[in-house]
Amino acid sequence: MRIPTRAIVRLAMAAMIGLAGAAFSGVAAAADPAPIEQSLPDSTYLFIKVGSLAKLKEAISQTQGAKLWSDPAFKAFLDEVKGKLEPADDFLKQAIDKTLVELLEMPQGQVSIALVDKKHPKIPVSLLIAIDAGKNAEAMESVFSKLTDQAEKEDGKVATEKHEGITLHIIQAPEKKEDDKKDGDKKGDAKSAPFPIVWANQSGLFHIATDVDALKELISAGGKRENSLAKSEAFQSLTKRFTQDPHVVWYVDLAHGFKRALRYMSERNEGNGNAQNAEAMFNALGLGGLKVLGGSVTYNIGKYDGLSKSYLISSGAPQGVLKLFPMPKKALRPEPWTPASVASYRTYSWNLDAVYTAINDLVNMFAPGALANVEAQLAVPGQNETLKFDKDIFGPLGNRVTIVGDYKKPINEKSQRILFGISLDDSKAFESTLSKLFQISGAAPKKRDFQGTTIYDFEIPETPAAGGAKMNFEGPISLAIAKDTLFVALGGTLLEQALRGGPSLADDPAFQAVAKEFPEAVSSMSFTKLDDQIVQMYEMLKSGKLFENAGNAPKLDKMFDMSKLPEAKVFTKYLSPVGGYMLQEEDGMSMTTFSLRKATP
Repeated sequence: MRIPTRAIVRLAMAAMIGLAGAAFSGVAAAADPAPIEQSLPDSTYLFIKVGSLAKLKEAISQTQGAKLWSDPAFKAFLDEVKGKLEPADDFLKQAIDKTLVELLEMPQGQVSIALVDKKHPKIPVSLLIAIDAGKNAEAMESVFSKLTDQAEKEDGKVATEKHEGITLHIIQAPEKKEDDKKDGDKKGDAKSAPFPIVWANQSGLFHIATDVDALKELISAGGKRENSLAKSEAFQSLTKRFTQDPHVVWYVDLAHGFKRALRYMSERNEGNGNAQNAEAMFNALGLGGLKVLGGSVTYNIGKYDGLSKSYLISSGAPQGVLKLFPMPKKALRPEPWTPASVASYRTYSWNLDAVYTAINDLVNMFAPGALANVEAQLAVPGQNETLKFDKDIFGPLGNRVTIVGDYKKPINEKSQRILFGISLDDSKAFESTLSKLFQISGAAPKKRDFQGTTIYDFEIPETPAAGGAKMNFEGPISLAIAKDTLFVALGGTLLEQALRGGPSLADDPAFQAVAKEFPEAVSSMSFTKLDDQIVQMYEMLKSGKLFENAGNAPKLDKMFDMSKLPEAKVFTKYLSPVGGYMLQEEDGMSMTTFSLRKATP
């Protein structure tokens, strides 16, 4: 069986990336090489690393998710999936003498993926992947050698080069042939790839790269690079926040990435001023102060089934658009109107008066007086006044925004209900504002009374989604002012449930268990009962409707026999609530998300 060169190139890349993603299938590792971040340059834009595959696999094996997939109820469906993967296994077996499972079991120690700076006018980054094969080094060497041999047989350009005693294997895909072209290929696309695939075995630590020079520098560093990622101020500003040894670390250098993007624009469009204009705009919007976005993921730690931490790190006080998100830390608890039965709850401490000031400053920066000009055109019919943004809209608003959601029973793709609640400092004043808005816009919502509260219902016009996909959301949109809150409801009767009163989320035992893990003061907090959400997605998955509106997404019900999936209750018994909170600090924001360990189902 002849395997086309492009298929081999795709297979090689897929195998290499797949090996890097094999963190969930590692086995016990031999002595670890130096952490790869000690060899990567400080010009690394993006870095994702699994520190120890063995530790990660062991931790994941103890989680609720692992126990769920081990449930006998899933055996029939998993056998179905395994059967469907047999052709892929046959292909891999022929090409590299390994099945997919065997391939993914090869990595043992650290695995990392990095994008580093590349001084090239067309390709601004290089991809570097590192995989510690440990005792499986010989088997992995065989896999890469077979891929290399196959590429050479299919007219790929293959070369080797020695660097510090290590052999670099350089594979360059050939020019695309007419008989190799498939439907959808552009006739003007002359080459399969503008860069080579380079791999090397450094004493069991396998490197895969798209740039020979970048790989040489990495190998030469040997864990002792002076200008390494590990020693960079940006990377250390992230890692010093970790309070435990996480299983997965991810990092994006926002400041360096922005500068490189501007340089790339300048190199591609020399002399047209676009780069300078973009830099001026970027800084004017306050985005130049952003430094790092990153975080960590840890499984099976203490009382947590899973723990995720994310950080947005900036330099100095927020400027520009970042001033739109002033979220001071407060002692937040669910409002009394929040039904105990909701599936999800998220609330924000948000200084909306400061938001107005930030909006006004931004608008005046680019178009001085524009807000005043807009206000002058918002005349209230029959009255000698106009709508004032600060006095009529932001003035009566409070400093808290809440979003809750649940699902009507029986759960299906149209059963979700969402309720927004914005606290009000002056409900009477905002009732007047609402009346003015109706008069100015000519809106004529249907009015109805519910236990003394006026509810305004707005019917939703049919609006096609992007790409012609269907929209499942059904109206109306309902507004009401009650309980010192402006309510906006989407889909169903959750608004009426909040107005009616009853048991509050604050008294729910599941919420109380999660809330014990929150700091006293937070910028936002969240709580999710996964049961209803998972049931909705699961039922849509079984019916083939999960990706119905997602354009070219795979139709899983056409690929697998979904009737072999067990009832949703098999899923729900393994699920525990998820909590989260956000903290705004002087140098950015942090977000923590966790799921509590659950007793044996």
